[in-house]
Amino acid sequence: QVSLEYYSHMVQLPDTKEVYDQVRKDPDRFGHGPIAFLHTTPSFDWQSRGSSISQRRVVLTNGVRATLIEDYYRYGVRFLYKPAAGKIGRWDATAMANTAVRYTVLFSY
Repeated sequence: QVSLEYYSHMVQLPDTKEVYDQVRKDPDRFGHGPIAFLHTTPSFDWQSRGSSISQRRVVLTNGVRATLIEDYYRYGVRFLYKPAAGKIGRWDATAMANTAVRYTVLFSY
């Protein structure tokens, strides 16, 4: 599983994981601006997409016609993505007042 978390300020970090504690202890290393965490959790499981069997007629170098049967077994890595989470932004009374003034002026016309 893969999950991504965004945080715009250090005070918004949860108190649940030791990763967040490392960031709090050394903010100069991680920066003071927005931060994102990419969490990966391995899950050992067999994922198969089955076989892809195809056949085609071919002419060999000696002129003999033959049927070539190919069996491609499809397998790979599966990623499960969780929705993004976190907290972006913080309450700012000045920004709210500015927005209220803008809309008041806009609707007065």
